[in-house]
Amino acid sequence: MALALNGIAAGYVPGVDILRGLSLTAAPGEIVTIIGPNGSGKSTSLKVAAGYLLPHTGTVAIDGEAVQARPIDQRVRKNGIAIVPQSNNVFGALTVAENLDLGGGFLPSAERRRRIEELIEAYPLLGRKRREKAYTLSGGERQILALARALMPSPRYLLLDEPSAGLSPLMLHEVFLAVREIVRKLGIAVLLVEQNAAEALAISDRAYVLVLGQVALEGPAASVLADDQVRQLYLGGAAV
Repeated sequence: MALALNGIAAGYVPGVDILRGLSLTAAPGEIVTIIGPNGSGKSTSLKVAAGYLLPHTGTVAIDGEAVQARPIDQRVRKNGIAIVPQSNNVFGALTVAENLDLGGGFLPSAERRRRIEELIEAYPLLGRKRREKAYTLSGGERQILALARALMPSPRYLLLDEPSAGLSPLMLHEVFLAVREIVRKLGIAVLLVEQNAAEALAISDRAYVLVLGQVALEGPAASVLADDQVRQLYLGGAAV
């Protein structure tokens, strides 16, 4: 069982590919982080995996089944894909509970109510603020809400695009701890795109470094974190 991108070429303009033969995998029970410079195709790879962007060539496979032609809603329902985008990932005018309810929109009402209570129990801060509008939450609280909403339909593959964007170092740490706890408790796969390389690699099992839409380096997260070139490019040369 795994989510696999195989030989993917994809882009937003005809004849201009951002991903150029990209191949990567993420299996249940592991956190896989993608790092790389701006424009390397990190977020594009998540959009291809989720179904927001169709590849020009290559395959997207979930548990061995090619799904690149399958619409987004079917990937969610049948294949257990969920994605948390970098921005606009909660509905500010709705309450915490209403956001969670939307996340399980296709579930039967009884199951949806049960999932809301389970997630509120798992994330007590959401319980304390369940009737408050999402726009009143802090950046870190909104990210926790976005994570919980993505978990409503009990996905098997969770795609996270820059979950630390705009967060303080303290809240960044809290969000990453929440991601690690999700994998520990639920055994799902997390494919994570992140600019905060050191924090992300510290909680990850494996990692890919993308350069110009291709994998320049891959391996255990600890090995990638210790790589001299990665430290120079993404960690300011600091020893890890």
